[in-house]
Amino acid sequence: MDLVNKRNKEKIVKVAIAITTDDDNAENETLLTAWIDVLEAVVGKVEPKFVSENVISIIKDIPSLKNPFAKRKRGNRILLSCAKNLGESVFDKDPNIMKLVLSICHDNNYKIRKDGVIFLKEYF
Repeated sequence: MDLVNKRNKEKIVKVAIAITTDDDNAENETLLTAWIDVLEAVVGKVEPKFVSENVISIIKDIPSLKNPFAKRKRGNRILLSCAKNLGESVFDKDPNIMKLVLSICHDNNYKIRKDGVIFLKEYF
């Protein structure tokens, strides 16, 4: 219905990222799923520059190899949920998003690569 203004959408995205990336909430699957759904619904409705600065910059290190597997899986889930709703124009404006998605597809753990393949299948 698009009744929420730009500023409030940005606030919602910031809160969703804060909650989903907080390690204290990692074991609360119900909470994470609910906030990832909210993030997924709102992230495509904010400016690409805002997404790059306030979402991608925060979650870019979570899927890296230096983090434990559970944290990497959560980071993949957040990143792929965002990427699914951003679209091609945002990928063109911020190539870091596509690099992060492709890094998931090239991960050395097959379970992580599987997440990337499922994303690409759904996206195409």
